[in-house]
Amino acid sequence: MPEVIGFISNREEYGWLSNFYYAPFRYNGLTWKTVEHAYQAAKNGFKEPWLSKIANASGPHEAKKLGRKVSPLLKDWDRRKVDIMAQLVSAKFMTHQELEDKLLATGNAKLEEDAYWDSFWGTGRNGKGRNEMGKILMRLREKLRTSIWRL
Repeated sequence: MPEVIGFISNREEYGWLSNFYYAPFRYNGLTWKTVEHAYQAAKNGFKEPWLSKIANASGPHEAKKLGRKVSPLLKDWDRRKVDIMAQLVSAKFMTHQELEDKLLATGNAKLEEDAYWDSFWGTGRNGKGRNEMGKILMRLREKLRTSIWRL
């Protein structure tokens, strides 16, 4: 297992780590195609008209494009967005046992979203971004590893 696992495209070897990966799951009473769909709809608290538009987006890129237009945003969106993403990512992995197993199989590798254009969720242009998506996945992996349900 590599010491660092980079991911970005849902079509690459570790693409299943991406929030653009198609792995339907239930959250907030709805079934979402991808984490990206649900994340974008969460920006205004899953309210119409954005909820339907984003939920019905043909793919995660379209959902993200629509999400850039969401207004109004939740007042505390910037404070809550990492926690919301963590909940969505957890729902995805808890729904799909094979993905949970693959995440655990990454061992202690550092997980990095190789998004040169995004220094918040990814590693950014210089590789020194916050990598919040990787951190969420590594925290989830540790939580799964130590869960009493897995004993």
